Amino acid sequence: MKILLASLSIEAESRFVNHPNCAYPLGLAYIHAVLEKDGHKVKTLPLNNFDHKVSIKAIVKTLVEWSPEVVGFQVFSMNRVSTYKALDLMKKKYPHIRVILGGIHTSVMYRQLLNRYPHAVAIIGEGELTFSELLKAIELRVESYEQIDGLAFMKDDKIILTKERHLIEDLDTLPFAKHEIFFDEEPRRIYAHVISSRGCPFNCSFCMEQNISIITKTVRRWREYSPRRAIKEANSMIDYAIDNNI
Repeated sequence: MKILLASLSIEAESRFVNHPNCAYPLGLAYIHAVLEKDGHKVKTLPLNNFDHKVSIKAIVKTLVEWSPEVVGFQVFSMNRVSTYKALDLMKKKYPHIRVILGGIHTSVMYRQLLNRYPHAVAIIGEGELTFSELLKAIELRVESYEQIDGLAFMKDDKIILTKERHLIEDLDTLPFAKHEIFFDEEPRRIYAHVISSRGCPFNCSFCMEQNISIITKTVRRWREYSPRRAIKEANSMIDYAIDNNI
Protein backbone atom coordinates (compact mmCIF):
# COMPACT_ATOMS: atom_id res chain seq x y z
CA MET A 1 0.00 0.00 0.00
CA LYS A 2 0.99 3.63 -0.43
CA ILE A 3 1.10 5.37 2.93
CA LEU A 4 1.59 9.09 3.55
CA LEU A 5 2.68 10.17 7.03
CA ALA A 6 2.55 13.84 7.99
CA SER A 7 3.14 16.17 10.90
CA LEU A 8 1.69 19.56 10.00
CA SER A 9 2.43 23.16 10.91
CA ILE A 10 2.59 23.98 14.61
CA GLU A 11 1.41 27.32 15.95
CA ALA A 12 3.63 30.31 15.14
CA GLU A 13 4.74 30.99 18.72
CA SER A 14 6.25 27.48 18.95
CA ARG A 15 7.65 27.28 15.43
CA PHE A 16 11.34 27.40 14.50
CA VAL A 17 11.02 28.96 11.06
CA ASN A 18 14.10 28.68 8.83
CA HIS A 19 15.98 26.73 11.50
CA PRO A 20 17.48 23.78 9.58
CA ASN A 21 18.50 21.81 12.67
CA CYS A 22 15.28 21.96 14.68
CA ALA A 23 14.03 18.70 16.20
CA TYR A 24 12.20 16.44 13.80
CA PRO A 25 9.27 14.05 14.46
CA LEU A 26 11.11 10.86 15.39
CA GLY A 27 7.80 9.11 16.04
CA LEU A 28 6.98 9.27 12.35
CA ALA A 29 10.52 8.17 11.49
CA TYR A 30 10.05 4.95 13.47
CA ILE A 31 6.61 4.26 12.02
CA HIS A 32 7.97 4.98 8.52
CA ALA A 33 10.71 2.39 9.07
CA VAL A 34 8.31 -0.25 10.43
CA LEU A 35 5.81 0.18 7.57
CA GLU A 36 8.58 0.13 4.98
CA LYS A 37 9.88 -3.10 6.52
CA ASP A 38 6.34 -4.50 6.10
CA GLY A 39 6.63 -3.84 2.36
CA HIS A 40 4.58 -0.65 2.08
CA LYS A 41 5.58 2.37 0.01
CA VAL A 42 5.89 5.21 2.52
CA LYS A 43 6.36 8.95 2.20
CA THR A 44 6.74 11.26 5.20
CA LEU A 45 6.16 15.03 5.27
CA PRO A 46 7.75 16.74 8.31
CA LEU A 47 6.01 20.10 8.04
CA ASN A 48 6.06 21.20 11.69
CA ASN A 49 8.08 24.36 11.15
CA PHE A 50 6.44 25.60 7.99
CA ASP A 51 3.71 28.22 7.74
CA HIS A 52 0.12 26.92 7.83
CA LYS A 53 -0.50 27.76 4.16
CA VAL A 54 2.76 26.16 3.05
CA SER A 55 1.95 23.08 5.13
CA ILE A 56 -1.51 22.59 3.62
CA LYS A 57 -0.26 23.30 0.10
CA ALA A 58 2.47 20.66 0.50
CA ILE A 59 0.12 17.94 1.65
CA VAL A 60 -2.43 18.69 -1.09
CA LYS A 61 0.33 18.55 -3.70
CA THR A 62 1.39 15.14 -2.39
CA LEU A 63 -2.19 13.84 -2.31
CA VAL A 64 -2.62 14.82 -5.96
CA GLU A 65 0.76 13.70 -7.29
CA TRP A 66 1.41 10.60 -5.16
CA SER A 67 -2.16 9.34 -4.57
CA PRO A 68 -1.71 7.56 -1.21
CA GLU A 69 -4.27 5.01 -0.08
CA VAL A 70 -3.83 5.88 3.60
CA VAL A 71 -2.75 9.10 5.32
CA GLY A 72 -1.52 9.08 8.90
CA PHE A 73 -1.35 12.36 10.84
CA GLN A 74 0.78 12.93 13.92
CA VAL A 75 -1.40 15.21 16.05
CA PHE A 76 -0.02 17.43 18.81
CA SER A 77 -2.11 20.07 20.56
CA MET A 78 0.10 22.72 18.97
CA ASN A 79 -0.44 21.47 15.40
CA ARG A 80 -4.10 20.51 15.70
CA VAL A 81 -5.35 23.64 13.87
CA SER A 82 -3.44 22.87 10.68
CA THR A 83 -4.31 19.18 11.01
CA TYR A 84 -8.02 19.99 11.27
CA LYS A 85 -7.76 22.11 8.12
CA ALA A 86 -6.15 19.22 6.27
CA LEU A 87 -8.75 16.75 7.57
CA ASP A 88 -11.63 19.05 6.56
CA LEU A 89 -10.14 19.43 3.09
CA MET A 90 -9.57 15.68 2.69
CA LYS A 91 -13.07 14.85 3.86
CA LYS A 92 -14.46 17.14 1.17
CA LYS A 93 -12.13 16.44 -1.76
CA TYR A 94 -10.52 13.06 -1.03
CA PRO A 95 -13.09 11.02 0.96
CA HIS A 96 -11.77 7.75 -0.51
CA ILE A 97 -8.44 8.08 1.34
CA ARG A 98 -8.27 6.30 4.70
CA VAL A 99 -7.29 8.54 7.61
CA ILE A 100 -5.35 7.38 10.68
CA LEU A 101 -4.64 9.73 13.59
CA GLY A 102 -1.86 9.29 16.14
CA GLY A 103 0.31 11.32 18.47
CA ILE A 104 -0.10 12.57 22.02
CA HIS A 105 -3.14 14.77 21.31
CA THR A 106 -4.94 11.83 19.71
CA SER A 107 -4.25 9.54 22.68
CA VAL A 108 -5.74 12.10 25.10
CA MET A 109 -8.49 13.65 22.94
CA TYR A 110 -9.56 10.73 20.76
CA ARG A 111 -13.25 11.15 21.62
CA GLN A 112 -13.27 14.77 20.52
CA LEU A 113 -11.42 13.89 17.32
CA LEU A 114 -13.66 10.97 16.39
CA ASN A 115 -16.84 12.93 17.06
CA ARG A 116 -15.55 15.54 14.63
CA TYR A 117 -14.02 13.08 12.14
CA PRO A 118 -15.98 9.81 12.49
CA HIS A 119 -14.39 8.38 9.34
CA ALA A 120 -10.92 8.38 10.97
CA VAL A 121 -9.28 5.72 13.12
CA ALA A 122 -7.32 6.81 16.20
CA ILE A 123 -4.19 5.06 17.46
CA ILE A 124 -3.86 5.19 21.25
CA GLY A 125 -0.35 5.03 22.71
CA GLU A 126 2.71 3.68 20.89
CA GLY A 127 1.93 3.44 17.21
CA GLU A 128 4.38 1.13 15.45
CA LEU A 129 2.72 -2.24 16.02
CA THR A 130 -0.82 -0.87 16.00
CA PHE A 131 -0.33 0.94 12.68
CA SER A 132 1.19 -2.19 11.15
CA GLU A 133 -1.69 -4.42 12.26
CA LEU A 134 -4.29 -1.86 11.17
CA LEU A 135 -2.87 -1.73 7.63
CA LYS A 136 -3.00 -5.52 7.41
CA ALA A 137 -6.68 -5.39 8.41
CA ILE A 138 -7.36 -2.69 5.81
CA GLU A 139 -5.65 -4.77 3.11
CA LEU A 140 -7.79 -7.77 4.07
CA ARG A 141 -10.93 -5.57 4.02
CA VAL A 142 -11.77 -6.49 7.61
CA GLU A 143 -15.13 -4.95 8.53
CA SER A 144 -14.27 -4.09 12.14
CA TYR A 145 -11.01 -3.42 13.96
CA GLU A 146 -12.15 -4.54 17.41
CA GLN A 147 -9.52 -7.29 17.58
CA ILE A 148 -6.65 -4.80 17.17
CA ASP A 149 -5.28 -3.46 20.45
CA GLY A 150 -4.67 0.26 20.91
CA LEU A 151 -7.38 1.69 18.67
CA ALA A 152 -10.43 3.92 18.89
CA PHE A 153 -12.94 4.27 16.07
CA MET A 154 -16.58 5.04 15.38
CA LYS A 155 -19.04 2.20 14.81
CA ASP A 156 -22.82 2.61 14.60
CA ASP A 157 -22.47 6.17 15.93
CA LYS A 158 -20.61 4.94 19.02
CA ILE A 159 -16.93 5.21 19.84
CA ILE A 160 -15.27 1.82 20.26
CA LEU A 161 -12.09 1.71 22.36
CA THR A 162 -10.25 -1.58 21.97
CA LYS A 163 -8.04 -3.31 24.50
CA GLU A 164 -4.98 -1.30 25.52
CA ARG A 165 -1.81 -1.87 23.53
CA HIS A 166 1.01 -3.13 25.73
CA LEU A 167 4.22 -1.15 25.60
CA ILE A 168 6.98 -2.50 23.39
CA GLU A 169 9.19 -4.33 25.85
CA ASP A 170 12.22 -4.95 23.64
CA LEU A 171 12.90 -1.68 21.81
CA ASP A 172 15.79 -3.34 19.96
CA THR A 173 13.21 -5.19 17.83
CA LEU A 174 12.30 -1.91 16.10
CA PRO A 175 14.17 -0.98 12.91
CA PHE A 176 16.31 2.16 12.95
CA ALA A 177 14.29 5.36 12.60
CA LYS A 178 14.23 6.68 9.03
CA HIS A 179 16.48 9.68 9.75
CA GLU A 180 17.26 10.18 6.06
CA ILE A 181 13.83 11.73 5.48
CA PHE A 182 14.70 14.85 7.39
CA PHE A 183 18.02 15.39 5.67
CA ASP A 184 16.41 14.96 2.26
CA GLU A 185 13.69 17.48 3.16
CA GLU A 186 16.18 19.98 4.65
CA PRO A 187 19.49 20.00 2.71
CA ARG A 188 21.01 22.48 5.19
CA ARG A 189 20.57 20.10 8.12
CA ILE A 190 23.78 18.91 9.78
CA TYR A 191 22.38 17.66 13.12
CA ALA A 192 20.58 14.37 13.68
CA HIS A 193 18.37 13.59 16.66
CA VAL A 194 18.24 10.27 18.45
CA ILE A 195 16.57 8.76 21.50
CA SER A 196 18.02 5.91 23.54
CA SER A 197 14.96 5.19 25.70
CA ARG A 198 11.20 5.65 26.03
CA GLY A 199 9.00 6.48 28.99
CA CYS A 200 9.67 8.36 32.21
CA PRO A 201 9.44 7.26 35.87
CA PHE A 202 8.88 10.77 37.23
CA ASN A 203 5.67 12.70 37.88
CA CYS A 204 6.34 16.36 37.04
CA SER A 205 3.31 18.60 37.57
CA PHE A 206 3.64 20.29 34.16
CA CYS A 207 3.82 17.04 32.13
CA MET A 208 0.96 15.17 30.41
CA GLU A 209 2.63 11.77 30.88
CA GLN A 210 0.51 10.94 33.94
CA ASN A 211 -2.76 11.65 32.09
CA ILE A 212 -1.61 9.72 29.04
CA SER A 213 -0.72 6.73 31.21
CA ILE A 214 -4.18 6.77 32.76
CA ILE A 215 -6.02 7.14 29.45
CA THR A 216 -4.02 4.50 27.61
CA LYS A 217 -4.00 2.22 30.69
CA THR A 218 -0.26 1.75 30.45
CA VAL A 219 2.18 1.85 33.33
CA ARG A 220 4.52 4.84 33.11
CA ARG A 221 7.77 3.01 32.80
CA TRP A 222 11.21 3.76 31.47
CA ARG A 223 12.54 1.37 28.78
CA GLU A 224 15.91 1.60 27.09
CA TYR A 225 17.57 0.49 23.89
CA SER A 226 20.62 -1.67 24.45
CA PRO A 227 23.96 0.20 24.25
CA ARG A 228 24.91 -1.93 21.23
CA ARG A 229 21.72 -0.96 19.40
CA ALA A 230 22.08 2.75 20.24
CA ILE A 231 25.67 2.76 18.94
CA LYS A 232 24.66 0.95 15.74
CA GLU A 233 21.96 3.52 15.00
CA ALA A 234 24.36 6.39 15.67
CA ASN A 235 26.96 4.77 13.40
CA SER A 236 24.39 4.33 10.65
CA MET A 237 23.73 8.09 10.74
CA ILE A 238 27.46 8.81 10.60
CA ASP A 239 27.79 6.53 7.56
CA TYR A 240 24.85 8.30 5.90
CA ALA A 241 26.45 11.70 6.58
CA ILE A 242 29.78 10.58 5.08
CA ASP A 243 28.13 9.04 2.02
CA ASN A 244 26.14 12.23 1.39
CA ASN A 245 28.88 14.75 2.23
CA ILE A 246 26.97 16.22 5.17
